[in-house]
Amino acid sequence: RQSGDDIRKPWQLGRRKLLDYMAVFINSGHGIFSLEDEEFEIGPGELFWVPPDTLHEMRGVGARMNCLYIHFDLIYDPERSHWNAFIPGNSDISEYRHLMHPPIDDPVISSWRGILPIAKKQPEILDLFRKIAYEHKRSPYHELRLSGMVLELINEISDALENVSGELK
Repeated sequence: RQSGDDIRKPWQLGRRKLLDYMAVFINSGHGIFSLEDEEFEIGPGELFWVPPDTLHEMRGVGARMNCLYIHFDLIYDPERSHWNAFIPGNSDISEYRHLMHPPIDDPVISSWRGILPIAKKQPEILDLFRKIAYEHKRSPYHELRLSGMVLELINEISDALENVSGELK
């Protein structure tokens, strides 16, 4: 739906909810992101995951931040999945409920929220974010290619999180 690989000066997105998923990878710089009532200091190499219908806020606080992001669906629906991810800057999205991504019946992905510990997979995940942003900008209507890349990204994130939980056991 939407993606970017931006270099930003100090910036802020006010409290809002989304209808789709959003993943943000910080390549350089620092910020303060929140999800519901939890605040996170975020910096280089960190991945921030925002599920649909979740109140969040983001701001970059350093002089420069390289912020890569993607908006996407995990479940394709021809009635819901073709819009550009623009949401008014507030938390009342009731008039857009018909476009809301449905809950998914996956206990692993459903638990992903906020900063995800992906340390051992940072280069692979950064590379995929860059490829997705580039491909989306180059040819946004190559939906099959972009869908495959997002699935690959989900797999890399899952592998990174399995490595972390395996180390904790």
